[in-house]
Amino acid sequence: MKDKKKIDIDRVTPWNYLSMGFAGMSTYMVFNIISSFQSVFYTDVLGITAGAISVIMLVSKIWDAINDPMMGVIAERTNTKWGRFRPYLLWMAPVLAITFILTFVDWPGSPTSKAILAGICYILFGMAYTAAGIPMQSLPTVMTRNVTSRVRLYSAFGIGSQVGGIIVSALFMNMVLFFGNNKANSSKGYMWATVIVGVVAGVMMLVSFIGTREKVHSVQQGTKIPVKTSLKILVKDRNVLMLLLGMIFALTGVFGRIAVVAYYYMYVLERVDLVSIGITLTTIGMLVPYFFLPILMKRFQTKKLMAFSCGLCAGACVILYVGVGNTAAVLIGTFLVGACNWLTLGSQSLVSQIIDDNELKTGVRTEGILVSSISFSTKLASAIGSAVGVPLIFVAGYLPNAVQTETVKEGMNFVINIGPMICYLVAIIFFLMIKMTNEKAAENAAKLEKLQMGAEKEI
Repeated sequence: MKDKKKIDIDRVTPWNYLSMGFAGMSTYMVFNIISSFQSVFYTDVLGITAGAISVIMLVSKIWDAINDPMMGVIAERTNTKWGRFRPYLLWMAPVLAITFILTFVDWPGSPTSKAILAGICYILFGMAYTAAGIPMQSLPTVMTRNVTSRVRLYSAFGIGSQVGGIIVSALFMNMVLFFGNNKANSSKGYMWATVIVGVVAGVMMLVSFIGTREKVHSVQQGTKIPVKTSLKILVKDRNVLMLLLGMIFALTGVFGRIAVVAYYYMYVLERVDLVSIGITLTTIGMLVPYFFLPILMKRFQTKKLMAFSCGLCAGACVILYVGVGNTAAVLIGTFLVGACNWLTLGSQSLVSQIIDDNELKTGVRTEGILVSSISFSTKLASAIGSAVGVPLIFVAGYLPNAVQTETVKEGMNFVINIGPMICYLVAIIFFLMIKMTNEKAAENAAKLEKLQMGAEKEI
């Protein structure tokens, strides 16, 4: 007869999965709005200059690079009756909602004072988002030892994230227009729309707190692990290094293209009508893998699936590059760019496997610092992609608000699609150099479960 304690450690309920979906939805709803509408709010409502916006974004990204690992270490060293990561869903729900709303306040005063206040609120939001996001993404690693169940928890989180993104993409501007008397630059419209979204996001995060449980504990639970020890484990692990390098190159391709994709529709294709359609189609495509990828991960090595994903994304970029003038090809390529991107779920699964592997090797469980390293790679890639993509468009000869020559169009098309393709192909090399296998992960999980059960019996 199977041990009752073992069944409890492995078991994940439908309510747990739904709660992880709410967690993903709560954070991505506000993130999607910040990503899509913050710059427009700054320029059209606050009247902040492009130079001031660049400074705000640059300072916030530099702080994010420092903030993510710090939060990972803090979360690892948290010790409450609710666990290490779960309590942050409770604590940060109101903070994230409030800081989100503050980023869309029409501050009084001069343009300089507005820019300063807007910058402070934007950085505070980024800190709140990190303080909620790092623990939230660490939760599946402590909710179960079962490798398959962890993948499903991350899938639920990803599905919730993409559904939340689709909902706010479709509704947010309509809400702004409704509350702002049909004016797209109405400060009142933005205020009420963000209050509603912020409250909904906060409630969803509280629901996710209620519906999750931490059941996986380190065999050294209660022992304070020095920060230096956690960092040493991180930098010495070859699997972590290969995963980070692969993610940085692949995500530079992803975010570099996102930063300039509007130029592709507006100036290369000369189809302004495809901007919203294209962005929405890619977002819908990103939702699709969460339904079939957990099945594939049972049969194939995760690192190989990530490499294959990069190959498919590179192929989608080629379709978009050669498909100029063919609307069907453009729409297919646009959908595939999202549907072939399996990087988030793949990296989350690999990180959870590496955490177990390191615990067996060192006796130290470092969920927070390892999860934050992937978050760091995402933000670093976003910064690199944004910093490189836009300047390269100008190098290609782009002239704002003008009809581009055929030569310039060709250069812009190369930057927007072939540049990311190269990044994807380089990432494949690093992913294939990861040594962690699914078989090793299952073996590690079984060993650690026996150790935890033994430790709990001795208490």
